[in-house]
Amino acid sequence: MFACEHEDIEPDIMAIGKGITGGYLPLAATVATEEIYQAFLGPAEAGRTFYHGHTYTGNPLACVAAIASLDLFEQDQTLAALQPKIAYLSNAWSSLRISPWWQHQTMWLHGRNRAGK
Repeated sequence: MFACEHEDIEPDIMAIGKGITGGYLPLAATVATEEIYQAFLGPAEAGRTFYHGHTYTGNPLACVAAIASLDLFEQDQTLAALQPKIAYLSNAWSSLRISPWWQHQTMWLHGRNRAGK
């Protein structure tokens, strides 16, 4: 589901937002390893607070929507269902990249159409 999973990376801290609720309600979260969590755990007087709050954190209704969205994502095997579309778009992109039209557009985007470049 997350890019770090596709790259076999385990981040210490990860910010999650936008699509976690399937777009129904705004929600954001910061997740951390147990080691990071423990490093900031303690009474307020200890000054070990990890100031990571988001504008859209902790809304109970958004949290329920996020859980339901993530359950559907897993139940419907969304990533597996996307594989044919990913292959199609990858092939289409590859053929586009070698087209003269795309090469012209790329040169234009990079400013190579200007005099002296």
